[in-house]
Amino acid sequence: MLRSSIYTASVVLLGTTVFAQGNASSKVHPITAPVKDGGIYHVGTGTWTRARDMGSLAQTTGVGIIYDNTCDTNYYSGTVQNETNIDDGRLPSTSSVVIAGLYGNNSEVGSQNSYQVDGFEFAYCTNDAGPVVSYILNFYDAYAPCAVAPATPVKTLTLAGLPGSLTAGTQACWLLNFDLTATTNSFTMQADGEGAYNAVEAQDDFGWSF
Repeated sequence: MLRSSIYTASVVLLGTTVFAQGNASSKVHPITAPVKDGGIYHVGTGTWTRARDMGSLAQTTGVGIIYDNTCDTNYYSGTVQNETNIDDGRLPSTSSVVIAGLYGNNSEVGSQNSYQVDGFEFAYCTNDAGPVVSYILNFYDAYAPCAVAPATPVKTLTLAGLPGSLTAGTQACWLLNFDLTATTNSFTMQADGEGAYNAVEAQDDFGWSF
């Protein structure tokens, strides 16, 4: 399998996230603070390494990025305790074909029918002082956009003790990379939902929630 990194920087900061069961317009806020590079957190050892960009994580975890959502909107979505947000993407399989305009972008031919995920990038803004208590991330093989997430995720990761703001009420934004190598936290995602292309978005997309 290709040792890969899944790029999920759109979690709060960089892309369009679907808010389950509600209108998100009141939760969207402008980014007014510089986005700080928090480096790479090595989950297996509990240690940090400074990093400049996603390329640094790719060098640590493997040879390629299998998903990249970097639509910089200059806004972030506010969340409250125990709120769940869901987004979707697509990892093309070898049976995929190139179709212009599909999914709002070109459908590409994948290099494999499954991909090992050894790392990912996560970004957020916070006004809370001290470490962020925790984010719980779930990844799903097959997910229909804007639907309820499947009952059983492929992988669940709890990210705790992340950096917050130096001063309560002052916005701080962070871009962090997580290295899952040398640990049992690496996981495998099926391309096109179940390993084959169906040309049906609800069957070909993957999902993730936080």
